[in-house]
Amino acid sequence: MVTALGNASAVAEDVRGRRAESPSLFPLPVVVPRDGSILQINGEQAARARDARQRLQVHVAEKGSSSREELAAAIDRLPLASLSEGHRHQVRQILDEVSLFRRLPVITCQADPRVYAYFADNPDVAVSIWRVMGISEMEMRQVSRWEYESDLKDGTVGLVTVLHSSPELRVAMCEGEFKSPLLTRPIRSTGLLAVQTKFWKDASGRDQVTHQADMFVAIHSDAVETVARLISPVSFRMADRNFEEVTLFLRMMDEAMTRRPGWMEQTAGNLEGVLPGRDAELLELTAEVYSDASVRRMQVTVPPVPIENERPPLRSASRLSPPAR
Repeated sequence: MVTALGNASAVAEDVRGRRAESPSLFPLPVVVPRDGSILQINGEQAARARDARQRLQVHVAEKGSSSREELAAAIDRLPLASLSEGHRHQVRQILDEVSLFRRLPVITCQADPRVYAYFADNPDVAVSIWRVMGISEMEMRQVSRWEYESDLKDGTVGLVTVLHSSPELRVAMCEGEFKSPLLTRPIRSTGLLAVQTKFWKDASGRDQVTHQADMFVAIHSDAVETVARLISPVSFRMADRNFEEVTLFLRMMDEAMTRRPGWMEQTAGNLEGVLPGRDAELLELTAEVYSDASVRRMQVTVPPVPIENERPPLRSASRLSPPAR
């Protein structure tokens, strides 16, 4: 993901925030489009996406939940003490007015920590790659060290602010308008997304990542309860699916850097709307990941050669002896 969904624009602005103490979050903000998917994958593409999830082994280990118990636990997990006073006040306002809450699915996939971190640090690059691949028209532009403007190109816009970032926990806030086919007009909302990440190695020594996210949305409307009841079932399905799609994208980028550096080079040359130097950084990372992966493949596929095979065979003593007369 993905993703994405710090939902400040409301679940619609499903932001997958990330980054705040050090620029390394991962706001693949997901402003939910009219069809509910941040990546426009429908029909035949949806079937291909399902096949890709199986082939690339993207596993949903635990389904999403919106229970009161999960909400209480999610609030306890927020790093309020590490936030600035201003950001802490903003977060408390969201929590006091929370209209929608979702504990997104637990998802696991193979991924080099460097690949995951790169897109956490550079969500604008991820969004630009989506456009290069033709799977989204969304745009994201970095406007300051911790802020990104997002535009879904359907009139839905938002501002993503990274509040906190560490390898294990990223928190982002998104402010904007919530649009839904179920609503007659946009509703202003603010969202908060806290992404928990764990890196580990499987029995074969391959890098794996498991992540999950807590999503809070405050809807600023007089009819907030009615709106929340109306949109929550659809919004929750959207959020869960978007998180899966963003995870699949991350897995695809890991696979491309590991095995298809030429494709990554071509893609880097077509990036638009990103800060200068992003393309060079992407190519440098690809070279590192591909080189390391190539070494691992050689170690696995080529068995070590015994030392005796490294030197010329010794002739036997009988062959060294002069022939008998």
